[in-house]
Amino acid sequence: MKLEHQTKSGHMMMAMNKWSVGYLAVALAFTGEGLEFLGFIQRHPAVLWELATFSVASALGQFFIFLCVSDFGPLPAPSSPPQGSSSLSLHRSSSSATASSPGNGWELL
Repeated sequence: MKLEHQTKSGHMMMAMNKWSVGYLAVALAFTGEGLEFLGFIQRHPAVLWELATFSVASALGQFFIFLCVSDFGPLPAPSSPPQGSSSLSLHRSSSSATASSPGNGWELL
């Protein structure tokens, strides 16, 4: 991607955020949660500071990620099969309760 298209971090970030805003706008319009959010903000105006600081931190982190991708390229995919690259698995326990998940008969290895 880096060599073929000469992408810049700002362009990738802008395109990703446009898609995100579009999907979020559709979801908010469909579910009606946008009005609930505005009501919540009116009842709890102190949360605006937390939202603003979280947004700034998120934007800086996103900028750093896109800067790394545009400068160094995306991370290569692992070449091993999924069975060999996964060290976590679920299996059915013979007992009805295990230490990791009591009561459901499943445990994480």
